[in-house]
Amino acid sequence: MASGCWHFLHFLLFLTSLRAPGATEGCEKEDLLGEPSDEVNLLHVNRVPRSKDLGVVNRIYTFGAPATSTPAMPNKQAANGCFQGLRTYTENVIAGGTHEVDAASVFTQYPHAKVAALALHWDENSFFAECADPDVQEAFDWPKGGASHWEMHGEQHYRPRLGNVSVEGRDVLKEEPFATANKMMTLAYKSYDTVSNVKAAIKEHLPGWRLVDRQVYENTDTYYDTDPIMLAQEESTLNCALVFTGTDNFWELFTSTSQSPSDWCGFDQVHLGYRDEVRTILKHDSWNAIKAKLAKCNEVYCVGHSLGGAMCDVFSGCVNTQDVSNADFQSLMWHKEAPEFMPEVGDVDTEQLGTISAIFTYGAPGSADLPLENKLTDDGCFYGLRTYTEDDLAGGGKRVDARAFTQNTMPHLWMPSIGLHWHEDSYFAECKSEGVTWPQHSGASYDDWNLHTEANYGDRLAKHVSKSPQKALYEQSLAFVDMAFAYNQAAGDVKLLMNSSMPGWRIVAYTVLEDAAEPLLLAQDERTLSCAVTLPGEQGDRASNWGTGFCGLENVHAGYRNQLSKIMEAKAWSSVKAKLAQCKDVICVGRSKGGAMCDIFSACVNSQATDDQDFLRAHWMKGTVQLMPENI
Repeated sequence: MASGCWHFLHFLLFLTSLRAPGATEGCEKEDLLGEPSDEVNLLHVNRVPRSKDLGVVNRIYTFGAPATSTPAMPNKQAANGCFQGLRTYTENVIAGGTHEVDAASVFTQYPHAKVAALALHWDENSFFAECADPDVQEAFDWPKGGASHWEMHGEQHYRPRLGNVSVEGRDVLKEEPFATANKMMTLAYKSYDTVSNVKAAIKEHLPGWRLVDRQVYENTDTYYDTDPIMLAQEESTLNCALVFTGTDNFWELFTSTSQSPSDWCGFDQVHLGYRDEVRTILKHDSWNAIKAKLAKCNEVYCVGHSLGGAMCDVFSGCVNTQDVSNADFQSLMWHKEAPEFMPEVGDVDTEQLGTISAIFTYGAPGSADLPLENKLTDDGCFYGLRTYTEDDLAGGGKRVDARAFTQNTMPHLWMPSIGLHWHEDSYFAECKSEGVTWPQHSGASYDDWNLHTEANYGDRLAKHVSKSPQKALYEQSLAFVDMAFAYNQAAGDVKLLMNSSMPGWRIVAYTVLEDAAEPLLLAQDERTLSCAVTLPGEQGDRASNWGTGFCGLENVHAGYRNQLSKIMEAKAWSSVKAKLAQCKDVICVGRSKGGAMCDIFSACVNSQATDDQDFLRAHWMKGTVQLMPENI
């Protein structure tokens, strides 16, 4: 949450003493609305002609943002290099003329971006400098010195000051850029919060605006960190606010302390940590989703508090270069379309939400400390079959497929299950029975990796296909065995395997998401147009077997939950969802940890929790059902 941001940063404040080399540039004249005057020296900025179909950032609104580059980050779409908008920071003038300032605003020694600046005072005039002012060069270095205070970094200091702002004895709250900055402050500070709380705050403080997207990049590798990105739209103008979030994790502090100058988008002295933070987010599928909606905006404002404000400066500077030859620009650019009124997050026709119709897993470990439910059925059960192999031992005890047994103490989701035996009768359990905890752990049982093979599952299931009353389940489960175990095979081998074991089906996606050695497979039945999808699971950490939250679900296996999150962060995930939309229905198929991915993914998708962030990443909307071309 935002309240923790300055406390974390205070811990590392004295670790940073790097100073960025170089001096700041001045601005030429421009009026408050950003229209250049006749006195502009066009050679000073090297203005880049704008391509009509490429998106740009029209304004920047930041709150307590650190500085980002030397020289001050310019707007290459403006003749004088100035961005429209406003940079604000809190400041107190105390006895003797000493200044107390928001510590984040002086955290680096780079200049700030070229945008109007406002030093917010309490119960007295604030200092304001227009970017168009020929004497404003010093404002890019504001604040200079003074005692830094992290206590001044919170919303409780910004909201009352900006809400009562006066300049030179005049109330200017209803004038620009102050009026819009006051509105954008809500978005900047609520970006740390949940979707439902953001929507409530917008309704209270920004009538006429709506939250149209919120994506979250998650880092689960070395430490856990989330980086939300929001997009809000004004209903009357169709203008949008793109919101980056500040520091919300202790380890993310090193982003701010990595102050070495670096190359970025044609600039050569940009704060390394802030550049890398932007680059990291742009690599993932969440940015694809945001870009698709930025294209439908009339104008785009960039908004951010603290680190989020620094990211706005770095991001906006690059976007407005319009340098299509630059790799950084290519990663973030979007093409403008006709402005379009976009629905609010969660405002969807639930009848059009994609769902999982069935699950078939093989040797899958448990996935949550309480059995996961299907929210779309009255009894909470999923259609399908969970299978695992086991054999009774002479004198008692069992040997069990190691994947379903080792480090597996969590129950499975609610669905039918069967312990597949070779020489003896197999044990079948209906949904909502003790089968949810099979295989049982006891001193007389042990794990056997030899039981976790395609042949064991195929041969044992083949013995059951004629047995009633579960004949249909056995037949369907047997049909998907080869697909489930094809997780690490080359594309050509997968195609041959599918042709022999699943006649009438075609692979329509062979997609690398998180691990090149384990692609996602999506197959479609040419006759029914139903689809079956496998989710990569081999990289899931089974040892991280404590419970955590996901998609509104409680006590989900942390290792498998984090692996699923990585899958949905991959840039190719959006292309997979686009194909799921063309399926008549979707079956999730998985072996081993891929089966656990199916369990968690299916429970999330069928929860239809339209305000939940994990659901927003996982779900897809139904489209036109059609036969897709083979793609392997």
